[in-house]
Amino acid sequence: MMRIKAGLLAAIAAAALVMAFGAGSASATELCKWSGETCGGVFPAHSTFEVRGELSVTPLSFGCEYTYDFETETASGSPLVAKIPAATFKCPVTVTPVNLPWEFKINVTGLGPNGTGKIVNGGSGSPGVRVGACEYESTSIPQAIPGGGLLTAENVVLSVVPPGSCVPGSIKIDMGGIPTPRFNVFP
Repeated sequence: MMRIKAGLLAAIAAAALVMAFGAGSASATELCKWSGETCGGVFPAHSTFEVRGELSVTPLSFGCEYTYDFETETASGSPLVAKIPAATFKCPVTVTPVNLPWEFKINVTGLGPNGTGKIVNGGSGSPGVRVGACEYESTSIPQAIPGGGLLTAENVVLSVVPPGSCVPGSIKIDMGGIPTPRFNVFP
């Protein structure tokens, strides 16, 4: 009986600690209004951001300007999930997005203000682009989010769909863009 009481008291104490301080080391990711190394206030759920930047495509050797918007579904999450309903490209050749909407999953790195993002299938297929008549896709487009809201992707391989239908069989993209409004990523 004494063992049961001690066990019950230990379980109650553990539950109280979890409620007071949270469970485990995983913490939710939040997008904070940009203010250097500190959180200047958390953006609420359904915040919309516009990302504008430059894209280079190799071995096709051309560059583009791109724009995409994303809207957060919640104020925090592990990962914080957002939707990308549209993307536009201004290039010397015709480039269009395929399989929209995409999903954008954002995670904090350490204690912030940095993070990582990943553009993935939002329900319509893998994210990708059509260059002329050729379609290129990837299961994910990883991005770095260094403090200050810059979003970058380097050497991301997109493969032609269906395989063998176009030359080259794959392309690499590099992206760099700034969101408006600017944000940092914090736990």
